[in-house]
Amino acid sequence: MAKDRTLYVCSDCGHQQSQWTGQCPSCGGWDQFVAQTKSPKKAASLTTPPPTPLSPARPQHERLVTGIHEFDRCLGAGIMPGAAMVISGPPGIGKSTLLTQLAGHLSQKGLLTVYLCGEEAPEQLASRAQRMGFGGNEFFLSSTNTQIDQLLASLEALPTQEMTLIIDSMQTLFSADLSGPPGSINQVRGCVHELVQWSKQRDVTLMIVGHVTKDNQLAGPRVVEHLVDVVLQFEGDNHNDFRVLRASKNRFGNTSEIGLFDMTSQGLVSIENPSGHLLQGRRGDIAGSVVFTSMEGTRPLLGELQALTIETGYSTPKRSSLGYDANRLAMILAVMEARAGIPVGKHDVYVTVMGGLRIQDTALDLAVVAAVT
Repeated sequence: MAKDRTLYVCSDCGHQQSQWTGQCPSCGGWDQFVAQTKSPKKAASLTTPPPTPLSPARPQHERLVTGIHEFDRCLGAGIMPGAAMVISGPPGIGKSTLLTQLAGHLSQKGLLTVYLCGEEAPEQLASRAQRMGFGGNEFFLSSTNTQIDQLLASLEALPTQEMTLIIDSMQTLFSADLSGPPGSINQVRGCVHELVQWSKQRDVTLMIVGHVTKDNQLAGPRVVEHLVDVVLQFEGDNHNDFRVLRASKNRFGNTSEIGLFDMTSQGLVSIENPSGHLLQGRRGDIAGSVVFTSMEGTRPLLGELQALTIETGYSTPKRSSLGYDANRLAMILAVMEARAGIPVGKHDVYVTVMGGLRIQDTALDLAVVAAVT
């Protein structure tokens, strides 16, 4: 009888090896290996379709417009039916709120939507849907079965054509055939892989919620991002109601598009005029405040950048930035002193993009110079 064997799996990239080492040879990370026990299993006989030529392949589906304008914009004019998506964000940012609204809008179109409640009771989901005006819809179903095999078996009894499956969250899924507790690398990788394969075979649109690490990176093995078609990041500041939806991967659209929302008691509301929203209440007579222009996808955006400089008593001045790349700030300040003769070497410099935005457009450089001077 074959014995169980121990494998060491990198928590960052998913690389497996038989012995523990301090550094992962695949991604270069340190202290990332986690021991997992793997039991031998008999190979299952799989019936797979033969390869087919591209010419008779099915035509591309038309995009599904959800009715949430900023969400559709971020994806590139709507959801591609049969796509697998992951949406991540810090706790309390509004991931469940957004997906409840999506489920409600899709079910109102007569499309079957199944919402897996892995982190809350169905009564909580029903209460939230009722508050948003989506209660009592026969096409809006919920489930609490986080055992992957039982979940997929129960879904086989439903008409899967044009179905949308929402998993909240992937860290709650588990399979009896995999070692480790729910949320472990082995469980997350195996369950997500099985979900994606199942959804692709049946043209089911799949939306999966993912937790984030303290660095706001998607928690779990990196292979999850490769398995899915779209990776969305939900960003925002807990001190205001402004939310940003950003795509770091999109096989069906541009990753530079963003969606802008306002969190209200009735849910997330698309911001049709983001420039007016960001500049609302701005005072123009304050030193260090500059209005900048940035291109976010195909949309020009006006926002406010604020800077503060103060003479420091230390040999190494502090440079701090929120919403703007800190390394780029250091480079801009060095150019200002070396080429423009602006003495910033003995000053602490603080730069903030107001509204919780994170801008990567290099057109912001001139606004930084103007605000600092």
